[in-house]
Amino acid sequence: MAASGTSRVLVVQDAAFPAELQAAVDARFRSVISPGFAPPPGLPEPAQVLLSASHDAVTGDVLDAFGGTIKVVSNFGVGYDHIDEAACTERGVLLGNTPNVLTAATAEMALALLLAHARRVVEGDALNG
Repeated sequence: MAASGTSRVLVVQDAAFPAELQAAVDARFRSVISPGFAPPPGLPEPAQVLLSASHDAVTGDVLDAFGGTIKVVSNFGVGYDHIDEAACTERGVLLGNTPNVLTAATAEMALALLLAHARRVVEGDALNG
């Protein structure tokens, strides 16, 4: 969060986040939504952060389009295949994501599907349909 008396960091998002998360972003930062990370015209100040919610590509060209002011690129999700890691490194841009956030849920779903198949749950449900 910015110090008292200074402007908040300008964040450019490629899509809106779920309401609760978007409210948290808006409370701490100035946010602008720009699909595809095209720099919106008339930004009130240089953008410093790109937040990815929709997996739009973040390439060296995207970073350069913001005039070298981007300091952080972060992804709302586990992977970051759509973000050019080499381009970020070359420009000194930090890259963030949320590793392991879905590990337990994925394992639980796999186990549930195995049990459903072994116990023929779908077929049994169809009989009661």
